[in-house]
Amino acid sequence: MHRCHPERSEGAGVDTMQSTHKLMFAAMQKGTAIERMDARISHMEAMLEAMKAVKPATETLYNALTAEQKQLADQSIGMDCGAM
Repeated sequence: MHRCHPERSEGAGVDTMQSTHKLMFAAMQKGTAIERMDARISHMEAMLEAMKAVKPATETLYNALTAEQKQLADQSIGMDCGAM
């Protein structure tokens, strides 16, 4: 399983994702149907913002790769939270 390994500049986004995930998990355990839906929406929005934050650096790195390296990257980038 791939995991996100953020750089320091992305740490705030990861903290936000982790806190959002905790809130979503709590709502999923005891929230109403609407609270669970709201929690999922918030979590998905946080995931989207985190992916937007890492995309420029990922794109810069990807563009610097050789054709062979790009083939390897194509097998992992975007498979789990956009991380390599």
